[in-house]
Amino acid sequence: MIYTTQKHHIRIHFQKYMLALITLAYIGLQANHLQVDFWNDELYSLKCFVFENPIVTLTDYHVPNNHVFFNLINNLYLKMIGVQDLFVLMDQPYKLRILFLAYSLLTILYVFMLGRIIVGPVTGLLAALFLMTNVAYINTALQARGYGLSTMLDVMMLYYGVLYVKKKKFRNLLFVTVLTALSFYTIPLNLYFFLSVMAYLMLVILRSKNKPKPNGRGRYAYWIYAMLLGILMGGVLYSPIFNDVFFNKYVTSPTMFNWVTLHHVAPSVLLHFISGRWFLVFMAVIGYVIIFKQKSSGQWLGMFICLLVLPFIISFIRGDDAPYRVFANLAPAFDLWMAVGLGTLLRTIGTKTTTFLIVFIMFSVGLGVHLQNQFKEIDLHILNDIKTQGHAHNLYYNFFLSRYHPNEEVRFLKDSVGFSVPFVIIRGSEPHGLPNYLEKHGIPNLSKATIPALFETRDSIVVFSYHPLKFCERFYNDYPEGQCNILSKELNYNTIILISKNKSKE
Repeated sequence: MIYTTQKHHIRIHFQKYMLALITLAYIGLQANHLQVDFWNDELYSLKCFVFENPIVTLTDYHVPNNHVFFNLINNLYLKMIGVQDLFVLMDQPYKLRILFLAYSLLTILYVFMLGRIIVGPVTGLLAALFLMTNVAYINTALQARGYGLSTMLDVMMLYYGVLYVKKKKFRNLLFVTVLTALSFYTIPLNLYFFLSVMAYLMLVILRSKNKPKPNGRGRYAYWIYAMLLGILMGGVLYSPIFNDVFFNKYVTSPTMFNWVTLHHVAPSVLLHFISGRWFLVFMAVIGYVIIFKQKSSGQWLGMFICLLVLPFIISFIRGDDAPYRVFANLAPAFDLWMAVGLGTLLRTIGTKTTTFLIVFIMFSVGLGVHLQNQFKEIDLHILNDIKTQGHAHNLYYNFFLSRYHPNEEVRFLKDSVGFSVPFVIIRGSEPHGLPNYLEKHGIPNLSKATIPALFETRDSIVVFSYHPLKFCERFYNDYPEGQCNILSKELNYNTIILISKNKSKE
């Protein structure tokens, strides 16, 4: 008995240490992203919905950029820490992004707890490790958009729902209701997530009707009721802007059945979730073969399948033209799916605590090396986009996470170039975001003017371009005697170019 107790304590401490290492590793991975400059959608949300009176945050929904609950928290948080000016925050983005880091750390914790309560601690640790090495999750977690927060709320809702089914404590249903309401109040399209979970629960209920013993059928029904109540509460919270939220031109589909969702969006999102980790997917599939052969409990596999399939089907039926990031909250379901399969495989081959420690360290090191290689590949991809006029903007290739530092470039233009810049135009280069950085540094933006018109009164013009090589190529076609000089130290999404209509005017 004493030996068993000691063994149990060793396992508990092992779980804590491994989870702590995962947390520290994730913080290290995201450290560089804390200071990333804000891109267009972030800046728009901050200007229109965060640096405003909270009443505006709650009642203005002229575009779907207002992830209401998320922006309300940001509004109150920034007031609490004394940041009341967008230009100040643009110099210190970490002061806001650190809040999103806290969301993602909670998400990883709850993914661990969800994996643990579904199968066991091995599955929980693997799920946490897989999520923190999911490039699609890393890329969206610290954005000043509501996707990271809604992912956290959705994972927490799943955890308390499963906990209710297992423990039948009423307070867990209260958590389900509140978390569903807040997630819905963050991003309305999270409704796809809720409907997918409810579809799974309905399937469980219908299947249990054919069994002699219902096996807690009512608990699944109460989980559904709690989610429906949460959706209703979210609808009440939206009441001041209900029509703007659910009947605006951005979410109203002209026709049903958008096949692009099934043959392009869904495969692309799932590939981004895989993040090049095909070996793990293969091992997880082997684990599920073992589950089915041994007729082991694959109870929660159905939920993962529903979450990874039904949101796309619902979007397809509605005829949505939804961007990839709408489905970012499905990333934990994918990593939990891998963890359950791989955890089964490890248990089957008789992995004990000591052996699992070695295997886990090997996985961690291997995934760390793989992730660094992925980041290098992403950087090269974005650099190639800059050279060839591509524009990567999805869950995997985010232009604003590599070679995107407008604040530094504009400061360089202002302080280091050494000449007056009254004529600055933008060609590409995030034309809706960069002007905010130009305004911050007191540099006028004349992007609506044409180059020929400006050359009538000025021999030289400063240009910001995300495709500087192609821009110079076209410029020389129009002005064979002109000069196109790249001033930035390296090619980036906000590359500074000085163009002159005559070479003698360099």
